[in-house]
Amino acid sequence: MRTRTGVIGGGMIAAALVASSFAGDLNPPAGPVMPTMKTLQEVEPRIPFDPADVPIVVNQSGSYYLTGNFSALVSGQNAITINADNVTLDLRGFTIRNTEIGFFNNGVAIASTAENVRVLNGTIFGCAESGVSGFGARGCAVINVRAMSCGDQGIILGNDALIQGCTTLDNTLSGIFCGDNSTIENCVANNNQSGIRAASGSTVRGCAASDNTSVGIIVSGNGVIAQCSATGNASAGISTGFSSTVTQCSARDNTFDGINVGAGSLVERCTAYSNDRNGIGTSTNCKVLDCAASSNAEHGIQVSSDALVTGNMCDGNGTAIADGAGVAVTGSDGRIDGNHCTDNDIGFLATSTGNLFIRNSTKGSPTPFSTVIGNDVATIQASPIGAGPWDNFNF
Repeated sequence: MRTRTGVIGGGMIAAALVASSFAGDLNPPAGPVMPTMKTLQEVEPRIPFDPADVPIVVNQSGSYYLTGNFSALVSGQNAITINADNVTLDLRGFTIRNTEIGFFNNGVAIASTAENVRVLNGTIFGCAESGVSGFGARGCAVINVRAMSCGDQGIILGNDALIQGCTTLDNTLSGIFCGDNSTIENCVANNNQSGIRAASGSTVRGCAASDNTSVGIIVSGNGVIAQCSATGNASAGISTGFSSTVTQCSARDNTFDGINVGAGSLVERCTAYSNDRNGIGTSTNCKVLDCAASSNAEHGIQVSSDALVTGNMCDGNGTAIADGAGVAVTGSDGRIDGNHCTDNDIGFLATSTGNLFIRNSTKGSPTPFSTVIGNDVATIQASPIGAGPWDNFNF
């Protein structure tokens, strides 16, 4: 019994020692007791906007969000006016819209003096003027916004803007309009007057513009339009000013040229199909490389002076005129090299002097080559057997 009692007693002492080693300090540290949970302001630090507070004016930088749909109850107000710099407004999937009772002038109006304003994630419908109005505001962004059925522009921003992932439908003027050095990415602009308009130095990438009553996509000088489509617009599908690049785009069923670019521009790896004038039309000093132009009403590709046209495929152009060419040159000093034209009224056409035609091929055109005197046209061969390296072919 003594031995057993000793073992039990020793075990209890050991257990007590182990327990004491894991126990916390019974004496609290000096100073006030601090909370361990976050406050509501820490969980959601942004400032809410309630529909009952319309119209709202923002005069202080910060991050704001909607708590519900904003509906116009009277006419002549902006739903939200932003006068401050460095503001983020999250629509959180809600809608700003007109009603049978009233119209907002603008859904979100950004003052021309404001900079670095961001509007995100929602729909703006039926405003008397614009969905997002920020002409003159600099460095602003509109992301994942739908702007529909507005009386002026869907979205309009100033210089250095970013417009990304937006949809603009059925607006009376432009779907999207922005100032110099802006970027417009992955947007849709349908059934507006003009689809997308951007000023000098801007980039439009991955966008689609269709069934607009004027031009589909237009960028002023020194711009880039890449990986875009323009369909069924009532003017040019894609248009640029001077020194611009249009690459990997498609233009179909537009009322004017499918793609039309200003002086000193590059068009490469594009397709132009069934447009009511030329598939691709250029001003002076332009390059047209590796494009496909087919079934256009006039010419597949039309260039002016000092052009380089190479690696293109032109088929079945001239659907509305008797002398539609695969490639038509209206100026001088051009090099037309290594193109293939099939089933056009005229394969290659030059109405001015001083151009060079080498290594081209044509098939199925009643007139393979039509050039005025004074152009340099390499010998036209029917077979490569015995032909020289610079010869043209009609087979």
